Amino acid sequence: MDTILRRRKWKRNMLAALTYFVLLAGIIVVKEGARVYPGSGEVELLKDGWRWIRSDGSEVPVRERDRVKVGKGEPLIIKNQIPEDVGHGMSLTFWSTMESIRVWAGGELLYEYGTDNDADRKWNNVYIPEDKAGKELIIEKICPYSIYAGRIRPVIWGYYPQIQYYLMNRYYPDYVIGQLLILFGVFLIAASLLMKSRHFPLQRGLYLGLFILFVSVWICSECRIPIDYWGVNSMKLSCAMLMIAPIAYLLFIRELTEGRTRRDYHVILSIACINAAAGILAASLGVVDIVDTLHTTHIVIFLIAGFTACSWGKEWKSKKRYKEGSWFNVIEFLGTVGIIVSIIAEGVIFYVDEYRSTGTYVQSALILYILILTVSFFKEALAKSRQAEIYARELEENRMKMMISQIRPHFLYNTLLAIQELCYTAPVKAADTIVTFADYLRSNMNFLKEEPLIPFEREWKHVENYMEIQQVRFGQELKFITDIRCTDFYIPPLSIQPIVENAVQHGIRGCPGGGLVRLTVENREGWIYIITEDNGVGLDIAAARRNEGFSAMENVSRRIEELLNGKIGVESKIGMGTRITISFPCGKEKTDESNHSRR
Repeated sequence: MDTILRRRKWKRNMLAALTYFVLLAGIIVVKEGARVYPGSGEVELLKDGWRWIRSDGSEVPVRERDRVKVGKGEPLIIKNQIPEDVGHGMSLTFWSTMESIRVWAGGELLYEYGTDNDADRKWNNVYIPEDKAGKELIIEKICPYSIYAGRIRPVIWGYYPQIQYYLMNRYYPDYVIGQLLILFGVFLIAASLLMKSRHFPLQRGLYLGLFILFVSVWICSECRIPIDYWGVNSMKLSCAMLMIAPIAYLLFIRELTEGRTRRDYHVILSIACINAAAGILAASLGVVDIVDTLHTTHIVIFLIAGFTACSWGKEWKSKKRYKEGSWFNVIEFLGTVGIIVSIIAEGVIFYVDEYRSTGTYVQSALILYILILTVSFFKEALAKSRQAEIYARELEENRMKMMISQIRPHFLYNTLLAIQELCYTAPVKAADTIVTFADYLRSNMNFLKEEPLIPFEREWKHVENYMEIQQVRFGQELKFITDIRCTDFYIPPLSIQPIVENAVQHGIRGCPGGGLVRLTVENREGWIYIITEDNGVGLDIAAARRNEGFSAMENVSRRIEELLNGKIGVESKIGMGTRITISFPCGKEKTDESNHSRR
């Protein structure tokens, strides 16, 4: 049997791994396959003949993508020769990162950018006049950031429309993906807010939507498509998104684990929040440039990746849905592993290869990870919605059974006999008891039509009516004491009265000489406690579970758990009595009452 289970798990894991890597390869193929590369003759790269002019005037041959030793704020000057075949409308185009640019051809200044204001990342298009064919070309770059200074970037040569067509096709896939993810993030946020009343996990969907939104803005700001980013500096926007996105992800993780977070989670979340708040505030006040905080942000991201690896590893070991779940549950785990590995790979490439960023690994893994999280989120939301509908039907059935159980024939018969006896001995008391009994029956009938939660005062009044009727029957043998310290909360109807009835029927009635039932309600440290205790005969809990009275209490327990996120505790000793405690978070009942009333 164990061998068969191991084989099934092995096949499941292999299917999940194969599916994940096929999807990841598909995303990379779509991203890279849709791109157009130069070399068709209409657009080409000027690869050969570049020379770096040092500060002492000497020249050193360089190639594209080389990095030379130039500090921040120092000019990087490279030179080459303009091709002989210069036609009308031809230009050269190259990418710059936060650099001021000046371009000369044949000693004439043809182009200037960023020398009088803050430069952004930009495609620089320089028109070359026909009379500059074969002349000397000089490009000067000055970068205020050491991580981007000294980089020799490719220079594209061709007609301007063809260059623009090449750039749009080369980088358009990333931009389209980013825009689609922005729309999807907004949709998920809106869906979470609109479907709150339908058991849709509001906060989880909200945080996932925000995470997708921030990541998609980062993808758009990182792509090199030649457009204006709403007048915002794309590099600074990218840095801000890198700071904010991890916070949304950590909040999503907290909701995903249903609040089962440890102290290290709060430490990591605090570090991420402090990094984002301090970086953005300092940049807004002009104290520091947000780009200079990039190293700190990378450290925070690596910390979050390490924390996520540990957390998901523990989730994998502890949760049945990973051990015994479907192949899709394994894909969830692989998606997390993939994004962590891609972050580490990009970080190694960035810092080992002199701050060169590819973005391919992280973006591809992120896109697939977002798709996996989204599918998982909607699967769980639909499952919860179906479960909620089942619970709603069961609750309605249980309410009907509870109401019927409160009007048992023997209870009606005994009460009417007690009232008949009072008619001869105490007519005024008999009249009062009839009013109380009628009020008790009316409450039972009304509760059938009530919302799932009612004010506590109404349930309390129902309990008092019941106990007043029972005291008419049992006289001095039954004592009832209440200690109500708070009443401003909601509770399911017929949730206290059945427990009090159990105390009378199964605790006090079997006790020679009668007994005492005490009801205590208090608020302790944000939790409501409703305690029903008696000094009756006590009970064997295991044996009592088979009795009708205990079945009614299980009905109450389920409604308390479902509607209030609470619980019921039972303590009993034979010959000493029973204590039943209902507890639930204070404030939970008001929110749930409003939610259920809309269904």
